Amino acid sequence: VSALLRAGVNGVVWTGTGAGQLSSGEREAIRTWPGVLPLMLRASRCGSGPVHSCALQDELGLLPAGTLSPQKARILLLLALIAGMERAELSGLLASMTMIEG
Repeated sequence: VSALLRAGVNGVVWTGTGAGQLSSGEREAIRTWPGVLPLMLRASRCGSGPVHSCALQDELGLLPAGTLSPQKARILLLLALIAGMERAELSGLLASMTMIEG
């Protein structure tokens, strides 16, 4: 994780089990990073169930991918980066997608 951040990546999709949880090492690397964090989405590699927002996620600057698979979340993130979206804009887009799907 530190190597990704040092390399200056513009975006990351975290793909964890269950609700897309990060390991303690990943969380600590993000928490202690002194620089600007990239756009980061949290997705689940499980077959069903959305990734919801949570306090820890907000603290780390992650955005929930909702019902998007990791592959779809990566495409959305890539398009958002190409469009020059900031975190707030991407957050709004993800929220509107949830409204459409629900």
